[in-house]
Amino acid sequence: MSTDHFLDVAGRSPGDVLSHHKLRRTQQRVTLLALIWQHHPFHFTADELYRLTGPSNALSVATVYNTLNIFLAHGLISEVVTRHGERWFDSTTTAHHHLYNVDTQTLTDIPTALLSVAFMESFGDAYDVDKVDVIVHVRDRTSQI
Repeated sequence: MSTDHFLDVAGRSPGDVLSHHKLRRTQQRVTLLALIWQHHPFHFTADELYRLTGPSNALSVATVYNTLNIFLAHGLISEVVTRHGERWFDSTTTAHHHLYNVDTQTLTDIPTALLSVAFMESFGDAYDVDKVDVIVHVRDRTSQI
């Protein structure tokens, strides 16, 4: 099995994936999961996902937040929290690093080859590293003038 859940479910419907995770196949969950997959790779806030559902969809903001928390608990998406506590969600569930632009408030992936985390070996036998999240916060140079 691949470590990126999105790749694991390629070719399967959102409803089938929800059933596989023993989640009820509600129309709201199917709609939101399909929308997330449609934009993969996708970094988004709950409010952004809510806006993407469009005015004709009968979803409330609370439903979007609750559904994202369920998806997160079941490993269907991952979460990135910026230094100011802003909660972002990511359709990629493998360990990877992010670049957060404070000026544009955008989150993008950093290619794994561009960032090395060297201190990991210094833990020796004392710990097993569970996960490493690196978020590099940047500002546009033009905004500092």
